[in-house]
Amino acid sequence: MRQVGQFFPGKARISHKGSRVMTTSTNRFSRFAGIAVMALTLGACVATGQPEGELQITANPEATQVAPGTDVQLATAARAGGDYATAIRMLRRHIASDPMVVGPYLELGETLHEAGAYDEAVEVFQRAKGMSFKNVSALTGLGRAQLALRRAAEAVAEFDLALSVAPDDVLALNGRGVGLDMLGRHDEAQRAYRTVLALQPSNHLVENNLALSLLLSEHYNEAVDILERLSFTPKATKQMRQNLALAYGLRGDTDTAAQVAALDLDPEMVENNLRYFEIIRGHSQPKLRTAPLVSR
Repeated sequence: MRQVGQFFPGKARISHKGSRVMTTSTNRFSRFAGIAVMALTLGACVATGQPEGELQITANPEATQVAPGTDVQLATAARAGGDYATAIRMLRRHIASDPMVVGPYLELGETLHEAGAYDEAVEVFQRAKGMSFKNVSALTGLGRAQLALRRAAEAVAEFDLALSVAPDDVLALNGRGVGLDMLGRHDEAQRAYRTVLALQPSNHLVENNLALSLLLSEHYNEAVDILERLSFTPKATKQMRQNLALAYGLRGDTDTAAQVAALDLDPEMVENNLRYFEIIRGHSQPKLRTAPLVSR
């Protein structure tokens, strides 16, 4: 969803507009609205009714194979329309009546994740994993929920299990890259993203994640090259353009950063972002310079 969303730390609240989830940490940085966040969109990959312009990774189709039944079908429709409360209620009712089928657990876990109920999503995906230990959708769902809770090590472990079953699963590879970036293991993260891009060369979401990982490891020129190409395609999003502005700002090209930021932001927000870029670049310690990106 880049979203996811790339990370959503903090206590989440439900947004009924498509599949986006807003968080208190997002509000904390609202005055820097153009600052990029890595698009951990994995939670939206199996959703329908996604907002126009959102990028997707092709999900394992197993995630949408739910048991037939009125409750599940209506819940899927409710989830697609952003009515998470109704979808969750119907799925829980269905599971209570037929608790031995894994599909509804996967659907419930995805719905809870999209609604920002990450702790509950972890519990549901763990139950699905217990029912089918090699179920790739359960493993990647659990990994994404752990990422949303900033439990990077636990998330990477789940993605590793998924990749032991399905080595080319793009959800697991991309999620593993995000988790490794959170752990500061940027070279390994970039290898994961590049593996996805070898399988799906036009996956713009993963290219965006790779570019932000390159920023974290201070490979500014390569990051700028990727983001320049992404930011002015027909499917380019505001977030991509602001990521490019961030890359220019971190590289020290403040004039170009301001021009790009101004494509989407008002002058006050542009000025705020430029000051923020200077604060980041002014840190003498690399970990402090990259901290705002790690918290994305």
